[in-house]
Amino acid sequence: MSTALARLPYAALLIAAAIFLCVCGIGDAIAAEDDLTFFRIGTGPTATTSYALGTSISAGISKPPHSPACDEAKVCGVPGLIAVAQSTESGFVAVESMVEGDLESAIVTSDIAYWAFSGGGPFANVFPVDDLRIIANLSSFFLHIVVDADSDIQTIHDLEGKRVSLGTEGSGTLTTALNVLYVHELARDRIEESYMKPGPAADALASGLIDAFFHVGALPDQVIRDLSQEVPIRLLSIAPKELEQLYSQYPFITGANAPQETYGFPEATRSVSINAKWVTLAHHSEDLIHKITRALWRGETRRIYERNNLGAGFSDERQAAWSIGIPLHPGAAAFYREAQEERRKNQTMTQGDGSDQNGSENTSLDEPKDEGT
Repeated sequence: MSTALARLPYAALLIAAAIFLCVCGIGDAIAAEDDLTFFRIGTGPTATTSYALGTSISAGISKPPHSPACDEAKVCGVPGLIAVAQSTESGFVAVESMVEGDLESAIVTSDIAYWAFSGGGPFANVFPVDDLRIIANLSSFFLHIVVDADSDIQTIHDLEGKRVSLGTEGSGTLTTALNVLYVHELARDRIEESYMKPGPAADALASGLIDAFFHVGALPDQVIRDLSQEVPIRLLSIAPKELEQLYSQYPFITGANAPQETYGFPEATRSVSINAKWVTLAHHSEDLIHKITRALWRGETRRIYERNNLGAGFSDERQAAWSIGIPLHPGAAAFYREAQEERRKNQTMTQGDGSDQNGSENTSLDEPKDEGT
């Protein structure tokens, strides 16, 4: 089974830019020649939501020299910027590559960002990335725990003794899967574990080579959609007791529901949500990150992402500064302060002219609410 990659604007340009970066061996954090700036975005494997986000963002914020002019009232990229999405094996590898100077930024799940900054989890024996900074809190990812519809696996406890793919080493899927197994008192040696990317894991389930797999992705997720068209499948729910344990122990986890209509399953699925974070390092120019953040939210990225990922919603700017204890990059923080002030002024003007008196907007940039409530 394969997942077709969506065509994006600037695709040929971005491929050419990627080739240029490789051939020329640009290893500096940002390479600028003749007012041309390259900004590489590390993502997960090509079949993942983080890769879809990365390709959409790179298209939305890029504006190379000699590109068509745009409407003055519209933000259409950062002048002179070529952003390139580069797939990596995992969020761990993306962060590691960023620290080594091979990437300027990375899109990773919030647990990977949290552990990287604090030096815990998969980073416990490596390093804390104490200069990690947040550009934006992006879309919510849903934890899918997938089994064959005819399987005797009804609960997560039933995974004991089964063949289960937990996601690739160093991935957000793996760390989330291990957190879920932990609160269910299922040690790794009590399952027959493997470590596959989403596509191969789906193929293995369809072929009967594994009994279940964990996958963190958007709602709806293309891998799950494709698999459900090939073989009947179900998603396992997490019980309330274990959900409460997850919430209390891990600050990057919130609750989430996959409604019946998401995949056409007989009932809704109760699981957890892990947000994606676009991260960079503190030394990058405040002016550049400010422009990039502005282009992200006021430009074409949302339209590009939603056009190429049908049914998937893009992020909410009002929650973009949720940072789970990791500092915002100063350039991003400046944009969010400006955006919040702009919303307050607009709200005051709206209320002042007597319209929508009861429609007060929540202008706080707090953490997302539990999606299951």
